[in-house]
Amino acid sequence: MKISLFKLLGAVSTIVSSGVIGVSANSFAGASSYFLYTLQQSDRLAVLDAMQAAGLKTLRIFITEVAQNIKGCTNSAVNDVEVGTPGNWDDTILGMIDTLISEAMPRGIKLIIAPHDRYALGCWQSDVYVSKYNIPTTNCATATNDASIFYTNANAIADYDNRLKHILAHKYTDGTPWSQLSNGIFAFNIENEAMGHMNMADNQWWCHRSGTIRTALGSSSIYVSTGGGADWTDSLNYYNFYCTDIDIIGIHSYDGTSAINSNLPGAINTAKQQGKLLMMEEWGVTGNDATKASGMASQIQALNGYGVPWSLWEVVKPSSTDFETFTDQTQAWSAIKAGAQAANSASGAFSFHNV
Repeated sequence: MKISLFKLLGAVSTIVSSGVIGVSANSFAGASSYFLYTLQQSDRLAVLDAMQAAGLKTLRIFITEVAQNIKGCTNSAVNDVEVGTPGNWDDTILGMIDTLISEAMPRGIKLIIAPHDRYALGCWQSDVYVSKYNIPTTNCATATNDASIFYTNANAIADYDNRLKHILAHKYTDGTPWSQLSNGIFAFNIENEAMGHMNMADNQWWCHRSGTIRTALGSSSIYVSTGGGADWTDSLNYYNFYCTDIDIIGIHSYDGTSAINSNLPGAINTAKQQGKLLMMEEWGVTGNDATKASGMASQIQALNGYGVPWSLWEVVKPSSTDFETFTDQTQAWSAIKAGAQAANSASGAFSFHNV
């Protein structure tokens, strides 16, 4: 749980900590569809079938309250896993995700699960932590809020650790705890974009929370992923590269191909030096079909060239001129499909064992 002294432990310890022994370097592609488990079954299966046909291997979701029929979808509403106050559990959402896992597994798709969304802390949404810890709220369309207390208050930290433990202890339909469900779960994020769009309240918060997840996982091959940051700087938090219990440094950026070329080579070098894995976990393109196709193709080509796996934001039915993309946007979907197939055959910069 503390910052690891990799330089003193040597190369062998570094390789062991990243879980890459005996695994060839590989890349792959995936997508986010953060509330897919709430869509009506026919639409949910249509998305999963399209992802499988395109060769997308990971699906990233959030555990967060979801309203009905958001983004034009035919989805049902669901509460967050905590209702009213921290520790008051409503596992309805976890059961819905169990169903999604059962549908994704036979299609060769594994989940990346974010147990919490930073933007539920009084920014877009307000969850149980906002009311308990008096976190200031804002209209995030114009300004983000300061949720520092969530990351620094000892009681809030304990509440969040209990959330992590509860989620990882949840049992899949066959009785297997999620912490051991490596055939259906690729990674657990620590949080989606922790401390995003605010000053870093605690640069080592990720590391301490990763220890909670790692303890729950035990010897499981499921990865611990940071969950990214709001931009390159947040995503590449220096301390995370030196944290023993973090496996994947997730990168989130909507700054395009030039930013990838500027930032990714150095990040790859640092990750390799410290025995970490990199994933371009969230990126996307807005606009009409042709504009999306062009922007996606450019970024995918760059990411595949570096051998870094990627996860597009986001695949969902229906599509839109915002970040939502589906098969009806034929040019954009062709770019995704061609890019995913190229990623799956690309020479990887890192070795991932749980794909």
